[in-house]
Amino acid sequence: MSKKKEMYAPLTRWQYFTKTLYHDPSKTQEFEYDGVIYLKSQELQDIEERNARVNWVLLLVLCAMFLTAIKWQNIVVIAVGMVVIVTGTVIDVNDQDVTIDFNYYAPGRIPVTELSDDPTYHVLENVAVGDTLTATVVKTDDGAGNMLLSCKDAAEELAWDKLQEAQKTKKVYHVKVAGAVNGGCVAYVEGVRGFIPASKLALEYVEEPADYLNKELDVQVISVDEGAKRVVLSAKELLLAKVMEEKNKKINKYTVGTVMEGTVEQLKDYGAFVNIGDGITGLVHISQICEKRIKKPSEVLTVGDKVKVKVTAVKDGKLSLSIKEATDMMAKEIEEEVIELPDSKEEASTSLGALFANIKLDN
Repeated sequence: MSKKKEMYAPLTRWQYFTKTLYHDPSKTQEFEYDGVIYLKSQELQDIEERNARVNWVLLLVLCAMFLTAIKWQNIVVIAVGMVVIVTGTVIDVNDQDVTIDFNYYAPGRIPVTELSDDPTYHVLENVAVGDTLTATVVKTDDGAGNMLLSCKDAAEELAWDKLQEAQKTKKVYHVKVAGAVNGGCVAYVEGVRGFIPASKLALEYVEEPADYLNKELDVQVISVDEGAKRVVLSAKELLLAKVMEEKNKKINKYTVGTVMEGTVEQLKDYGAFVNIGDGITGLVHISQICEKRIKKPSEVLTVGDKVKVKVTAVKDGKLSLSIKEATDMMAKEIEEEVIELPDSKEEASTSLGALFANIKLDN
């Protein structure tokens, strides 16, 4: 038996399990002694080499499973590369840190310095008990029995996908301008520093971006470059949309056929723009200025003239006006005016003497 032990080696449970998976028992030389299975040394070496390869495959499979989002009760744990991200509910807030519960045996603690890079961020103003926060695991034990977490790292890992989606959906972010730099301002969205060009801060170009420091704005993401870690924001598009909405509401109050007075505001080769009040301007096409044919509006109009105009069309937030039709309408109204004559009874009872009764003649 001792001679066989020199040629054979005992199998561990794992070795025996893997052997049964991919080794043909009829081709292996083994025996059992005292509850232990022995296999020929060379064959055992082959198993070990195969196991080494299998172990790598299993490791990759486990990593793939670990990288897949899984749900455990009411928390979500996601592995992004080697970063573990957890989501939980805030159970305590103070000026030093935030504590969250994510159904783990220990709560998670997020130091204030790990909440946000945004200098306008204030923990007591921005975080409240009951809020949901997402953070990365920095340490499984901070020395006091808590899991040490970081919201900044989580934002960095997850923000770019959110920002790209926000650009596609034109999501609106309400931000506070955190800084003024050359050519624009800085604000934070999804925990990432965003740049607002001076040309996108307002409807007109802003000469002094510093004037917008600490102001609150509604912005949209107009450019995302994850590789360059660059996000560009804009408030202008939202402001334009708001102006157009208000303008359309005013314009839609006018109906076709309405006649009103306006002031010639601008002259172009193709017509005249007339301001009818309340910030609304309509176009009088050159063919609608007067009856006679003219080469350009300036032949009969000057800026500042008061004119009567008629609304001829309301479409796509624009008013079409006509001076010619307004003039025709007024002329027609004058023609339709009639002089009221006395009725026949009064006419019959009136004599020539009665007509001269009140006339006094000098002697």
